[in-house]
Amino acid sequence: MYQDKIKGRMAELHISRVQLAEILNLSPQGLGLKLNGTTEFTIKEARILIKALKISNPNAIFFNNIIA
Repeated sequence: MYQDKIKGRMAELHISRVQLAEILNLSPQGLGLKLNGTTEFTIKEARILIKALKISNPNAIFFNNIIA
C-alpha cells in the first residue's frame, strides 16, 4: 500500500500532514482522504509529492503493486 510508504517518508523528513497538505494545496482533510486510500492522488499531486518528499524511486512507491 503506497500510502504507508508516503506516511513513512513524511515521518523520516519530519513533515506533518498539515505541512504536506499546504505543499499540495489541499485541505488537511483532503490529504487525509488520500493517505487513507479513500481517494487517489492526481498525477500533478504525485509529482509534487516526489519533489517534496525527495523520493528517488517513485516507481517503487506508486507502481510496485500494479505490476505482478
